[in-house]
Amino acid sequence: GSDFSDNGNTTLGLGGLHKAKIQRLDFNTIKRTNIGYLGRFSYGYDGKYYFTASYRRDGASVFGARNKWGNFAAAGIAWRITEERFMEKFKPLNNLKLKFSWGQNGNQGISPYATLSQANNGSGAGNFYEFSDTGEKVYYGIIQTTLGNANLGWESTDALNTGFESAWLGSRLFVDVDFYHSQTRDQIFERVIPSMTGFSRIYASMGQVNNTGIDITVRSVNLQNKNLTWTTGLTFWKNNNKLVKLYGEDLDGDGKEDDDIASNLFIGKSLGAIYGYKQVGIVQEDDTEYIAAMGTLPGNPKYDDMVDGTPGLTPDDRTILGYQKENFRLNVSSTLRYRDFELYVMAVGIFGGNDRYLKSNPYAFRQSESDRNTIDEMTIFHRPYWTPENRNNTYPHVKFKNDGRFLGLQDRTWMRIQDISLSYMVNMPWVKSCNIRSLKIFLAAKNVAVFTNWFGTDPELGTGWMDGTYPVMASYSLGANFSF
Repeated sequence: GSDFSDNGNTTLGLGGLHKAKIQRLDFNTIKRTNIGYLGRFSYGYDGKYYFTASYRRDGASVFGARNKWGNFAAAGIAWRITEERFMEKFKPLNNLKLKFSWGQNGNQGISPYATLSQANNGSGAGNFYEFSDTGEKVYYGIIQTTLGNANLGWESTDALNTGFESAWLGSRLFVDVDFYHSQTRDQIFERVIPSMTGFSRIYASMGQVNNTGIDITVRSVNLQNKNLTWTTGLTFWKNNNKLVKLYGEDLDGDGKEDDDIASNLFIGKSLGAIYGYKQVGIVQEDDTEYIAAMGTLPGNPKYDDMVDGTPGLTPDDRTILGYQKENFRLNVSSTLRYRDFELYVMAVGIFGGNDRYLKSNPYAFRQSESDRNTIDEMTIFHRPYWTPENRNNTYPHVKFKNDGRFLGLQDRTWMRIQDISLSYMVNMPWVKSCNIRSLKIFLAAKNVAVFTNWFGTDPELGTGWMDGTYPVMASYSLGANFSF
């Protein structure tokens, strides 16, 4: 409420709402209901053979009226092969467990009421449909803001997983490997639709996306004696996905399912495709035929105009330039212990290559005078712009402005020193006399350094200098851990 002047107080708040001249009560209440049933069976025999199975049925209120329930099953087997007699004489191998599993799971990553058509009313919603013809009182109408989808239901994934867990050389080397293949059906996303419908987007279920990948973990005990221990670890992840089915539409009648170019979704390709005109360098002064055909100037970006097989730049010359998805991920760690000292270092990274892990970063190429001035002030160095005396095929001339085609793609590959810590475990008589069970003093640093060619604040987020974000903050701490 507001305007409590009749009561002599303008800050009464909710408790004095009835005393306000202007009374307003806002509600932002949502309700989400989930229900599930689960059955599970597990069996192990002789410490060598294992079997487990489960079945669950889940319901969620967030889905459309026709598709609120999902059924999901799973089963897995494992064989500890080192427990078999024929493996007893193979001494280098201490433990080997083979495993295979199949399972289904569901995802309800959608907010309540998103499957319903929604409407706004009142002046606060910006719907100025005034049905009153009097100046004293105005009535506002109701406008539909979203298009519902009563068929929207569970996003389901069927996954096959196989691999092994192993220990070698007196349990000094551990190697775990997992291979997987999954099929995700009815993936929920916002689909771009023709604006003539009165809406620009609608929540829809996409046909099928396949994921194939491998996870590898290697841990080793490199040195181990009374006073010195050195262990290392490495984890490698690689995942490839492919869009297999979409909407089942063939509007052009070519016998193949149509891509959704507006949403950058292409059948048979990875998600996160970057679609546009292929830049083949910078226009040079001797590119006379290209300059005449395109009406461009030396120093501007040069594009491949023969993708469709005919001269001239047309929408048919657009192609997939790369993908936003990474090539692989890597995590490396090392722990060195000497007596009561311990040094720990961890580095993480995400890597591109093969036209992967790319993102448009036009600010790296300075597309407008104001952007160039701001970035020059921030970075205190200049790019080698194209000039007749400094011909290059990377950076346009200094006065180039965005032509609607230029993307300025950059590789986001990065490697970061994530953690460094040095600690000392205090094992002295006075510690026990103070009723302290353990005392550890440590010096730690996070996000110490990042190595990348990305021109911006954070390659992991893909943010440029002008995106209003800051680099990942480095932090340093000194402290102690007590246990009583």
